Amino acid sequence: MNAQFSRRRDEELFRILREVEKGTSQRAIARTLSFSLGKVNYLVNALVEKGFVKIANFRKNPDKLAYCCILTRKGLREKYRLTAVFLQRKEDEYMRISREILDLRRELSGVPSGKSPELQRQPEA
Repeated sequence: MNAQFSRRRDEELFRILREVEKGTSQRAIARTLSFSLGKVNYLVNALVEKGFVKIANFRKNPDKLAYCCILTRKGLREKYRLTAVFLQRKEDEYMRISREILDLRRELSGVPSGKSPELQRQPEA
């Protein structure tokens, strides 16, 4: 398995675990994350097999969903681990982008003002 696929899969599982912790239905998770319902179901089942999520049946209670996904202790530990990995990756990305922005600003500082209007910073809409 290549590293990029593994990172993407970890990020998908992290996002699913965050939504499961909120008590969100699979259909709502699919909408929120822009995943197909089939993909969410596949990932949730993978999490169930790993022991990270438990599916409980609440049919007897009319105020609850028919089936609810619940994070197990093992799932909470995995969510914590994935949160740390995700945060580190985003911080690294932020630092890389910040350096790139600084480099680009330095490049532009050498361009005389008014000579290249298309290169000047445009106001955000």
